[in-house]
Amino acid sequence: MRRSRTIMLSVILLAAQACADHPDTTGPGARTPAAASLAAAKVKQQPIQMFDRCDALTFNTLGAGTCIRPERGVTLPDFIAEIQRTGAAQAWRFEPGEVTIPLGTTLLAVNRGGEVHTFTEVAHFGGGRLQLLNDLSGNPIPAPECLALPASADVRPGGSFPDTPDEVGTELYQCCIHPWMRTTVHIRPRS
Repeated sequence: MRRSRTIMLSVILLAAQACADHPDTTGPGARTPAAASLAAAKVKQQPIQMFDRCDALTFNTLGAGTCIRPERGVTLPDFIAEIQRTGAAQAWRFEPGEVTIPLGTTLLAVNRGGEVHTFTEVAHFGGGRLQLLNDLSGNPIPAPECLALPASADVRPGGSFPDTPDEVGTELYQCCIHPWMRTTVHIRPRS
């Protein structure tokens, strides 16, 4: 019981620090101009949905605006307990988890949740920028791309982030906040 309280306090302090470091990363509308310009250019798109079910009442104890979902959701203690038990929080995910697209297709990651996420291409899946969540999820070594990621790459709730792969092969994407949120993209030649 004491260990759970210590872990919970550590999560609260780390998340509050992360929010303080990125004060402009909450609220709808982030990255939407890129989505509008893609639509105007009629680029072929593959949506990637970013989901979470944070409970605003408990997650906002980490800092105002940490979660902006209007509905009740997974409480912060239940979120931590699930990660401790399984290495992930199932409601925090990318959909689809794997996709095949033709070269030239733009991936459009859309944040349908209530928390900030990232859609970051990595050479190898790893941890994110919050070491406690890395440790709890079994991803103790951060992906280098996550450590170098600027706050401007954060995708706020309601926002989107485009990325167009430029070569045939396989690319890996993960959230640098919740490192179990991942998708594998297979890029095939154009038809």
